Amino acid sequence: MKLDSAEALARLAAHDHAILCTLHAERGVDAVPVAYAIDEYGYVGVPVDRVKPKASARLQRQRNLENDPR
Repeated sequence: MKLDSAEALARLAAHDHAILCTLHAERGVDAVPVAYAIDEYGYVGVPVDRVKPKASARLQRQRNLENDPR
C-alpha cells in the first residue's frame, strides 16, 4: 500500500504509537513498539530508547531491513 503525504500524516496524527515490523530470515516477524509525537508543523519526533541496554550499535531491525527491505 502506498499513501500520499497528506494521508500518511493524517494516519500518524490519529495515534500516538505504532508497531514497526521487519522480517527475520529464521524467526519471521520482529515487531517493535514505536512511540512518536507530531508537532504543529507536521514534523514527526521519535524518542530514543536509552532505557534498555543494547548489545550493539547495529540493531536487529536494521539488519532485517538490509536483508529484506519490504
